[in-house]
Amino acid sequence: MEPDASGQLHRTQTKTGVTANGPDLDPERIRRQLANSTKTLGHVDLYLAHTTDPSTPWERSLPVFSDAVDDGRIRAYGLSNVNAIQLADALATADRLGLHRPEIVQNSYSLLDRSDDRDVLPLVTAEGLAYTPFSPLANGILAGRYSDGQRPQTGSRASTAPHAERRLGDAELMDTVRRFDTLAADHGISPAGLALAWLLNHAAVTAPIVAFSKEHHWRSVDESRAFDWDTNLDDALDTLFAIS
Repeated sequence: MEPDASGQLHRTQTKTGVTANGPDLDPERIRRQLANSTKTLGHVDLYLAHTTDPSTPWERSLPVFSDAVDDGRIRAYGLSNVNAIQLADALATADRLGLHRPEIVQNSYSLLDRSDDRDVLPLVTAEGLAYTPFSPLANGILAGRYSDGQRPQTGSRASTAPHAERRLGDAELMDTVRRFDTLAADHGISPAGLALAWLLNHAAVTAPIVAFSKEHHWRSVDESRAFDWDTNLDDALDTLFAIS
């Protein structure tokens, strides 16, 4: 961590493992990418494997991350886009080899994507790992942007995300989203604010990752932080968005 111009501490995060030709967690590439990121960012606090690489076992890739922790090039490392079997295998491999363990899991997770509830989150909780989900608003669908049949603008996340088109074309799902919008309005908060507040009050979530393109989008973050969470909302949201 380094202080910025205001004296506040900030953390840097970067990922490795995705190429135009598919996953690649070859040890030499991990080292090379970290060196490039350090040169660009000045320092890397958190280094993530962006995905798993079927051709490179954890026995080869994890030692590189662990060595980077040992020599101070990074503070910690984590895994992204992993299922429970892959995560358990990585943890077991680190323990068997006496390596630093991955400390953070970064997967897609939102009210529209609750697959991690089944086995990833129980494992994360049992192992004491941090969990920092991305896509908390499901590419804007949970922000009410498409509830009235609007189509995503070219270049928006919803126009390119692999699941967005299917979700937007699912009439039953979009009816559920509209009922979610009404639930949020009944509690005096925007849909985006409620979706983020749910994550902020989720026992297994460390912090959601938000990435907005317009300044006014940040209002939902302020709303979610100020919202007085009602535990009855957990039951209401579980009813609306059952674990798939």
